[in-house]
Amino acid sequence: DFTYSSLGAAIQEYFTRAVGPDPDPLDKRLFNWHVSNLEYANATNLDQLSLQHWNQDDPFTFKGAHCLLRGGFGGMAAIMSRNVEL
Repeated sequence: DFTYSSLGAAIQEYFTRAVGPDPDPLDKRLFNWHVSNLEYANATNLDQLSLQHWNQDDPFTFKGAHCLLRGGFGGMAAIMSRNVEL
């Protein structure tokens, strides 16, 4: 029962069940890449994340395509504040 387990333990268990105890090196590299990507996105080791609650903010994420603002958000703030007197 993984109700109170970490995300890392659950993913590792699923991976081991899917590919066996001695995975192909390419499968292991791919698995490790996905683990690293999740750890980067969540800013912590997956063993520190609750399996039950690790993505609780997903309903509140921005929808649609990702984009970058050339020059960052500073340019947008500058334009929006042109007529604001302090």
